[in-house]
Amino acid sequence: MPEGITEWKDTRYLTALSRHMEGGLRKHMQAVQARAVKSVGRFQPTKTSAKGTKRGLDPSREGEPPKRVEGDLQRSIQGTVRRLSSIKIEGVLIASTKYAARLEFGFFNKKDSLGRRYFQRPRPFLRPAIRTEQKNLMGRLRGG
Repeated sequence: MPEGITEWKDTRYLTALSRHMEGGLRKHMQAVQARAVKSVGRFQPTKTSAKGTKRGLDPSREGEPPKRVEGDLQRSIQGTVRRLSSIKIEGVLIASTKYAARLEFGFFNKKDSLGRRYFQRPRPFLRPAIRTEQKNLMGRLRGG
């Protein structure tokens, strides 16, 4: 080790700091989740088919967050914090419906599970929530 540099082997401080930051990251992920949930909360008129399937009559435009039909996407959005080690943590934001990724990233010249070919532009809702709340992350980490 170079002269003048001391190695610090006491991990209690790093563990305590990591726990403090985990609390701040939990608050941050709750805020990101709330923003994403709110963004997909706009209602649209619907029509129910003879088979009982609901269909939105006023879908969102390209680049806008998707509009709500039944609320499944909105209910599936979860922000969580995972501890990877005694000093490593990560925040994770997911939407667990089977069509969430298709809305977030788009669906270009691909076949769906029924063999239909689609060209659907992205209707992002997770990434904008993360970007918008990013400016508040450091304050929440400091606040714990």
